[in-house]
Amino acid sequence: MIVLEYYFGCSDSLSIRTMNELLKKYNYEPSILKNFRSSLKYKLPSRYDKLMIDSGGFSLLSLPDRKMFRKYAEYIERMNPDYCINFDISCKPEKLKQYNLSVEQAQEISNENYWELVELLPIQPLPVIQGQGVEDYLNHLEMMRRDNIPLDAVCIGSLVGRDVIEGISIIEAVKKELPNSHIHGLGVSIPKLKNETLRLMLDSADGHGFSYNIWYGNKEKNIRLKLGRWIRQYCRFRSSENLAQTTLMR
Repeated sequence: MIVLEYYFGCSDSLSIRTMNELLKKYNYEPSILKNFRSSLKYKLPSRYDKLMIDSGGFSLLSLPDRKMFRKYAEYIERMNPDYCINFDISCKPEKLKQYNLSVEQAQEISNENYWELVELLPIQPLPVIQGQGVEDYLNHLEMMRRDNIPLDAVCIGSLVGRDVIEGISIIEAVKKELPNSHIHGLGVSIPKLKNETLRLMLDSADGHGFSYNIWYGNKEKNIRLKLGRWIRQYCRFRSSENLAQTTLMR
């Protein structure tokens, strides 16, 4: 059986409300992804299994600095998560334009941030492989090897907004280079995981989109119907044994 762990992004009021509704109906403790950038605004769901903290680098308006790293380290110390993620720099075109960086420059900064955080954090952060095309991701992987960044467990970033085929090509290339590493897909929705090829290549994934179509633009009656439908669909998907829970790193 292929076992994949899914981390539900619970970083806003809608996603947390959706998750709490799920917890009312089922004796189930999901794994949760929390965005550091929303840490002061929103509480965690009422119960959960494992907790992963994302640095929230994608939402930054400027590049993170030492002060931001210290705040992140303090938050990690306080929350005591199972895993936390590096302050990586997204290689999405809009973010590179915002920071006035090339892909390679963004990758170099991500590597520098990793070692800055290692000095401050109580746990080892998960490195994030970034890029635009497949070759970019492979180049970043070589840069990580050059900089002696541990690669036993890695995240693949900038997957949000890509179609399934494009995502598969990136993950497949990384998996070929790291056949024995744990691969975590950042921003991979549950509907995309219905694609067996994609699902079998990942060891874990996360996503925030599960709550969006429930709440936006709907009246209370429709919200209740959509919420119930989502809960039933998720439980059927999970019971198929393709989305069971496992440990991120053994």
